Amino acid sequence: MIEHAGGEPVDLVGFSLGSVVAAGVAATRPELVRSLVLVAPWPHRDEYMRNLFTVWRRLGDFGNAEAFGRFAAVTGFSGPFLDALGTGGVDQLAANMSLTQGILRHLEPDLRVDIRELAPQIRARMVGRRRYSGDLSCVQVLRPRTGSLRGVRGGVE
Repeated sequence: MIEHAGGEPVDLVGFSLGSVVAAGVAATRPELVRSLVLVAPWPHRDEYMRNLFTVWRRLGDFGNAEAFGRFAAVTGFSGPFLDALGTGGVDQLAANMSLTQGILRHLEPDLRVDIRELAPQIRARMVGRRRYSGDLSCVQVLRPRTGSLRGVRGGVE
């Protein structure tokens, strides 16, 4: 899409698996990406992520749409964000986390993510946001692997 839009470098934003894709684009096509904003990323499937996606998958297998939606909401969004939505907003968000075959298929690539070898190739300025204080952002994992990242920052929502 970047090439079809003129091919000028862009500021690329990705959320969740989209963050992994955005980082991959920045690594493999550095001439197209000026800066990255990575929200709720993960650089590889560690034990935390394996268990997270396995629980999501099992909830889906049981067909409990409400449990699936609520678990997706609490693991996909920060506590302060959910608090700001309030009870009604969180209930609506959880209800909108549809339990579909497409969503369940989305979990398969989530479990295969590993972009650690691409990290040294990223030249774009990068900003990362974690979901919560115990979560390691992609930026934190990529930073030690490459000294070439400029303007790397991470934060906690």
